[in-house]
Amino acid sequence: MIAHTLTARRTVVLLFLICTLIPAGVHAEASTTPATVATSTPSTPTATSTPSTTTATSTPSEAAETATLRLWDGSLIDSFTIDLPSTSTEASLAPTGSSDAHAVPARSVLALLTTLDETHTAFDITDLQYFDSFHSFLLNCIAVPTVSASPACYNWTYAVDGQFPSVGMDAYELQDGDVADVFFGSEWRISLDAPAAVVGEPVTVTAEHYDATNGTYDPAVAEMVGSVQFDSSYTPIVYATSTTDGDGHATLTLEGPGTYTVGLATSGYYPNATLTVSSSTTATTTDSSVSGDTGGAGATSGGSVIAFSVSRAVAYLSSVQLGDGSFGAGYLSDWAAIAYASSATSNAGLRAYLLRTASLDNVTDHERHAMALESQGINPYTGTAVDYIEPIVTTFDGNQVGDANLDNDDIFALFPLLHAGYTASDAIIARTTATIVSAQLSNGSWDNSVDVTAAGIQALTAVSALPGVSGAIACAEAYLRGQQKSDGGFGNSFSTSWVLQAIAALGESPSGWKVGGQSPLDYLAATQQADGGVEPASEPKETRIWATAYAVSAALGKPWDALLSSFDRPTTATSGAVAAPSGQVLGVATSTVETLVEATSTPPVATSTPALVEPTPRPAPRRIEQRARGVTGVTASVAFAAALPLAEPKSGPRDVTSASRSLWARLWHSFVEWITNLL
Repeated sequence: MIAHTLTARRTVVLLFLICTLIPAGVHAEASTTPATVATSTPSTPTATSTPSTTTATSTPSEAAETATLRLWDGSLIDSFTIDLPSTSTEASLAPTGSSDAHAVPARSVLALLTTLDETHTAFDITDLQYFDSFHSFLLNCIAVPTVSASPACYNWTYAVDGQFPSVGMDAYELQDGDVADVFFGSEWRISLDAPAAVVGEPVTVTAEHYDATNGTYDPAVAEMVGSVQFDSSYTPIVYATSTTDGDGHATLTLEGPGTYTVGLATSGYYPNATLTVSSSTTATTTDSSVSGDTGGAGATSGGSVIAFSVSRAVAYLSSVQLGDGSFGAGYLSDWAAIAYASSATSNAGLRAYLLRTASLDNVTDHERHAMALESQGINPYTGTAVDYIEPIVTTFDGNQVGDANLDNDDIFALFPLLHAGYTASDAIIARTTATIVSAQLSNGSWDNSVDVTAAGIQALTAVSALPGVSGAIACAEAYLRGQQKSDGGFGNSFSTSWVLQAIAALGESPSGWKVGGQSPLDYLAATQQADGGVEPASEPKETRIWATAYAVSAALGKPWDALLSSFDRPTTATSGAVAAPSGQVLGVATSTVETLVEATSTPPVATSTPALVEPTPRPAPRRIEQRARGVTGVTASVAFAAALPLAEPKSGPRDVTSASRSLWARLWHSFVEWITNLL
């Protein structure tokens, strides 16, 4: 099986296409210089349109120019003939829920569509967003009452005279006689006759292309279809190709097991379909038996994968517990507490230890420790002599929690706060979430880190109804899939454990994440040793405790949010409790403080000892001292985690509003040609 790597140009286009249709949660209130609607021809008896009575912007001396704008949602909703404004005029549009208006050409497709929205009832723009980094709008949602009670979101595309422009609909200006079609869907569509096959079994692929002139998908003829996998830089590696016939059909045959992405080369393999190819003899997986005690040392034998044994992992943790009930360093005890909660195993000594006052240095210590208390059913406000929530809330600056230059302290703040009486209607939750979403990089990750991205997915699934969250989660999942190794894992047991929890938070199964026939759970089982601990016995005991605690929750498929008990917020706790206004565009952190600590692919953590632990042969998490003594402003990427990877080192200040927010700033057909030409 020969694979070849596509060009970097195709890679950029693919990344762009994967993460463009992301909601941002702003509401549309367009204030435009309106074009006059000359006529309105309803396409169906149920669609109604009231002709606009506004005045055309063109002067009487100018010859009248008209264009046609049609709206489709499966079928034609309505067709409007519009008198075009003067080419020199602009319209002022504001995102939904915001009064910050931005000028666009009055002849642009978007300006004309928003004018129609103000004067007609056939449709309603419910979510329009603006991105400063690209000086561009994104049309997220349109409600069509005759089609559905709910708006259609995140996949609105447009064409002009049957062609798909390479700029956004807020930039494309209609000319006399143009016909613009705004429709819900993608330019291309791909499907398989079966989602799974065995090695050597042919699979039929159907490719279609949207015909904007009549609102139908027609066979995509003479197009190259390929089955690919993406490497760590998101470059597609092609394993099989075929050309579509006159009916848009092509046949692919894979010679090796694995999970493949099937798509069209023309569109950068997006949209696509997933094809799972297995060997003729299917290996036994661990998915259905992880909670049992059927496992050995996690090795493979005779084509079968031995299950991860949770009971033996917990037994290992108990065997290394100290006489005071702890596991040594505070972060190890906290993660062990969460592991015991995952397995529903009581540990009186550990609980007694947690009830004693902990010595914590920074906000991330408090976040992690509050999670440990909540996992054990201990009230983080009053269950001990210290309120561990208050130090988190007091670092909220109106947009984010803790260090404005870090993402993980924001991500991990959501876990304990959402179980401490705070909800998505509180500003500290809504605005911190907005900051997290805006900090996502264009490749779908946070900090180019598997660990932080997996944690981000877990946190955001708990607030999935907030603006922009669902799209951010989708892009984060795409990033993680691109980072998976050929052995099914993500480089080490630590990262693999967090990804397994993210998979569970997504409502998915590890069996849907197989590469080369191996799932992340298979990889994790292979790291378990004969004594039940994870990582080789030659590794430092602290590393093995840490890895094993992570693995218990991961093997059981339990994300952190599912493990924490909830407690009411004391009536005196008001910091950060201001309700977020409905539909308001929430602020995001814009600090440009330079990150001073190095990022790692495994979870770094602050500990009471400054020593750097780097076990071999498998890279182990680096433990970084929480705060460099005598050096102000240098904090380890965070400590709650005992495992939070840091932001990647920057050569200059971090620009949150431009570099991080580019993920959402592009439409399906906006800027594709522009990006390609730049390369």
